[in-house]
Amino acid sequence: MSNPVEVGNPEDNLQGTTHAELNTNLPSLSDQGLAAIQPSEPFWDPLTRAMEPDVQAWRDRLQARVPSPATRPPWVSNWLQFCLTPHPKPAGGDYHVSRVSQLDSDLLDTELITNLWERWQEGIKYFRSSLTDKLQPEITALLQLVVYYLTVGGPQNATYGAQLQNLKYRNEFKHARNPQRVTHAPLSRFQVAAYGILLVGGRYSWTRLNQWLTTQGWSEAPRRSWRKRIWHLVQKLDAWYHVLALVNFLVFIYAGRYKSVLTRLLGMRMVYARSQMYHGVSYEYMNRQMVWYGFTEFLLFVLPLINIRRIRQSISSGAQMMMRPWQNTRLGQWLGVTHGNRTSVGNKDTTPPYICLICVQGGPGANQIQQLTTGALPGEPAGATGSHQPKSYRVRVPYVTNCGHFYCYVCISTQMALDGDHHNCLRCGKPVLTIQRLPTDHWQELVSVEKNGS
Repeated sequence: MSNPVEVGNPEDNLQGTTHAELNTNLPSLSDQGLAAIQPSEPFWDPLTRAMEPDVQAWRDRLQARVPSPATRPPWVSNWLQFCLTPHPKPAGGDYHVSRVSQLDSDLLDTELITNLWERWQEGIKYFRSSLTDKLQPEITALLQLVVYYLTVGGPQNATYGAQLQNLKYRNEFKHARNPQRVTHAPLSRFQVAAYGILLVGGRYSWTRLNQWLTTQGWSEAPRRSWRKRIWHLVQKLDAWYHVLALVNFLVFIYAGRYKSVLTRLLGMRMVYARSQMYHGVSYEYMNRQMVWYGFTEFLLFVLPLINIRRIRQSISSGAQMMMRPWQNTRLGQWLGVTHGNRTSVGNKDTTPPYICLICVQGGPGANQIQQLTTGALPGEPAGATGSHQPKSYRVRVPYVTNCGHFYCYVCISTQMALDGDHHNCLRCGKPVLTIQRLPTDHWQELVSVEKNGS
């Protein structure tokens, strides 16, 4: 006989119960718990039953407005049947075509028209260019029409870009009637003609219409005039078309069929021309372009941070130290080795003190400094600089360094900001630590003494 299980502490209840009794009681308890928590019906069933009369009323209204199949044109019935009837998939699944290849074909076709237009401009650039600008929509439409007639209008049913991507158009309406068809159905004459007229003629007509409305000033017409209303109608149609194109593009990204609204309406789907070919996408060119783009961006970021002048000075100083043992020899004289850290530009015996050596080397103030060959100092005779200074620059806003030499304020301050404590004087080679503004009268006196002494 099994003892009854008391309700209380679970540990006390389990102490007087055997494993056999637990195995006997657990199934009945679990069934009772599941029956207690299981709902009688889903919560949405009452809502569905309440909405059934309204849904049936809307169905009756739609069926009353839609014309009967007897009064409908045949092409409307075929189009509605194609759009509303679920199509059975082939045994191997839906026919998949690469979306990247389809989009690349459009880009290649656009590049082809652009190249033809550029060649046309180069061919007639010596004639009346104004006439070419006025007739640009007509010339572009003519080029597009010729390319379309030679590609899609031919037996291949594919543009040049599609042929490069191993693609072509097929008649999807025929495949909807016969899903088990093995070969691709060619486009009908109606599809070829309608696609060419709407694609080329539609773009040309819309471009010319917008240009004519703009030149006639319909956008600036009074608000309640019929011209202003037509202008707003054209703008709304353009906006709605772009919205429809965006929706179609999102559907294309999802399903992979009909890359444009026009091809969807006409039932022109892109398929592989030869299914046995390799359909992989090569990213070698893209990877190479990305590497070069990243490398150029890195150089544009790093080069401003590199002080080329300091590196050049370090190399020059190292070369001077290495060549110091040969400075008194003919080899040193031939190589231009000077004493100390002075360079040939910083030779104070050949360059007047009122010449800024930083400007001579193409410093930051070189474009702001007047050349002595074109404008001499006040009271200085023409040609006072001599033929050995064909590109000399005088000091503007003179500042004197701690070593006693003179430079332009723009030049010396910029070089000190760039080089810091490592900037050396170009005349004596000593480090430039401080600079001080030189009074104007002192500077003029110094220049006059230098001129009289020379």
